Amino acid sequence: MTKEATNKNAFQALCRRVIHLHHLWHEYAALFRQPAFEETQDLMNRTAPTFFHLVQQTWLDQLFLEIGRLMDPAGSGDKETLGFASLLARIDDPFLDIKVEPVQQPLKKLCAEVSVWRNKCIAHNDWKYFMGSRPLPDVEIDNIEKLIFGLEEVTNVIAQHCFGYNVSCKPDSVKGGAEKLLLSLSKWHD
Repeated sequence: MTKEATNKNAFQALCRRVIHLHHLWHEYAALFRQPAFEETQDLMNRTAPTFFHLVQQTWLDQLFLEIGRLMDPAGSGDKETLGFASLLARIDDPFLDIKVEPVQQPLKKLCAEVSVWRNKCIAHNDWKYFMGSRPLPDVEIDNIEKLIFGLEEVTNVIAQHCFGYNVSCKPDSVKGGAEKLLLSLSKWHD
């Protein structure tokens, strides 16, 4: 397989991860994001408050893990990751780097907070955090949304520069997703 074909395959695999991240975000937002959350919070609290609290926390953890994976370094030792850094290293095009850098730079700062959560609380049990002597940074939900849409923008810069097309990561309507669950719960409660 040629280097170009390998890079295209790597890009397509990365693109599937970004699309998956958008699906996770879409479903999370349907349940826990304003303005929908104002309308659904009472319903979720009346139906199964502990369950929905656990769902929300687990979903955030998954979003943090997915974002962290996409923004990971190119690899460790001889193990390569599937993230933007490894893809850009594979493609090795200085003109692409120039186009990606202004889009990716603000994401790195936002991702730093998410990475702390991922490394200290989700992926590992950081002693100082769990013993109360090291607080974790606040991660604003708006920043998560900015990260997710920013990663789509980086994906599009790469797609345009290398392959001449745009990528849409936004999911179409999801059959049987969060919105249908809420509708079912609402009918059940009425």
